Amino acid sequence: MSNHEYILRLADKDIRSALYDLGTMFDCVSTVDGLPVFRSSRLQIEKAVPDGVFEFFLSANLIDRTSFCLTPDGKALFELMYIHQDISNANEALKQRLLHNPVVNLVGQVFYGRGKQSVEQLRTLLNYHSVANREIEYREVISLLTLLNKYSVVVYDKKNKLFSVKDVACGEAPIHQYYIDPTTPFSNVYNLRKVIRACRGSIFWIDKHFRKEGLETLLDGLPFEGVSSITIISGSDNVTQSAKSDYAALRNELSARLISLSWRVITDNGFKWHDRWLLADNLCYNIPPVLAIIRGQRADILRTKIALDPTPFLEASTPIDEV
Repeated sequence: MSNHEYILRLADKDIRSALYDLGTMFDCVSTVDGLPVFRSSRLQIEKAVPDGVFEFFLSANLIDRTSFCLTPDGKALFELMYIHQDISNANEALKQRLLHNPVVNLVGQVFYGRGKQSVEQLRTLLNYHSVANREIEYREVISLLTLLNKYSVVVYDKKNKLFSVKDVACGEAPIHQYYIDPTTPFSNVYNLRKVIRACRGSIFWIDKHFRKEGLETLLDGLPFEGVSSITIISGSDNVTQSAKSDYAALRNELSARLISLSWRVITDNGFKWHDRWLLADNLCYNIPPVLAIIRGQRADILRTKIALDPTPFLEASTPIDEV
């Protein structure tokens, strides 16, 4: 599971000062003794990056993951905030990046529409999902709520130590990571559908324990336009006659839409599966088993930097009709 501890150390003033520094005096971020620093080749100077900012800027696509310079989005935000001084739109742009952060998305997914919640409830949620690789402290949750209150994501009552979620992420584009939570069974499946809806080209769903319920989720999320083929690769555990029947019906239906569907099975018990994957020409996600998502078992849907090569799975599998 990815570590998002940085969000607990993030302060609004640090976000703004770091953006200003990167847009004026400094070219990029580099590391010195493992710590991020601003660096200027023109001025030959360095400056420490405020705590949590480097990781947030990366996750929010404000700095490039290769050059560590401002991205076009980062430059646009700098111009809004410091050249045009359009503070209202700059704040909205930052708010949207916060809303699409995996941890903030989790807070909205679980607590939106449920009225006032305690700080301790949020701390328990964050620890339950291992947002940090340690126990999260009460003061860190206060820090997160203070930041989110600044951008009207939550309303935080300091006196009574209560908060309510005011706004949540909208839009069809999937975010980098979704947490699977037992209290939000519909949202868990909905988030998987959003990932499927973003797939283009050739789709592969690789899951040793794939079951026929996944066909329903696939159809619910499938964008149709821009998809040429879908290949499911599984083990033989859940290959039932009912699953074969549902697969055949969906294959015929998709064929009429010029999308080929193939379900292939690996029967070799010694085959090394290396997790479960949903990948397409344009993205790759590490995902939990279908049933785990439906049941809300604690896990996460995580986008990966490197796409999985499906060739070994294809070579080791045979069509489901032959099993």
